[in-house]
Amino acid sequence: MERTGTRTEPRSTGLIRRLAAMIAVAAFIAACGAGGGTTAPPTSGPTTAAPTMAATSAAGLTLEVVTAPVGDYVAGKDGKALYIFTQDTGTTSSCTGDCAANWPPLVVAAIGDVTAGTGVTGALATITRDDGSLQVTLGGQPLYYFKNDTAAGQTNGHEANDVWFLAAPDGKGIDAPTGGRNY
Repeated sequence: MERTGTRTEPRSTGLIRRLAAMIAVAAFIAACGAGGGTTAPPTSGPTTAAPTMAATSAAGLTLEVVTAPVGDYVAGKDGKALYIFTQDTGTTSSCTGDCAANWPPLVVAAIGDVTAGTGVTGALATITRDDGSLQVTLGGQPLYYFKNDTAAGQTNGHEANDVWFLAAPDGKGIDAPTGGRNY
């Protein structure tokens, strides 16, 4: 019997991508591990935000929906994937310090600086981070980039340490565990 369609990539490619993502987040585990603390140790002097992709976000950012094999997810600046962190609670980001250096929060000067594109269904809002910046939330979930996603379409942070998940158009995490807030 003749098979229809052709496979464009080997079956092991998905496994290789997941392995590469797990290796890429090894540094993250120390700063944002599931069982460890998520903040940097106290320092003296004023706290400054780490330079991030999000820090350069200009007014007029439109969140877009990207379709991928894992599901539809939301992308921000330059088409880069946005993630949710399952350790965030209420209106508080649990990712600060070294964690925020690896997972830059999507920050804006005002909520009017970001809009929901076609297909983005979660409500947009902001929370105030410890450093005073405004982090964008989608469906109540604070949004983050992953520093190892260097181009549009990359989703290297998805399922990292079982606490980071791609943000779905409603703000829930794709494949995130159920039973928690907003999942």
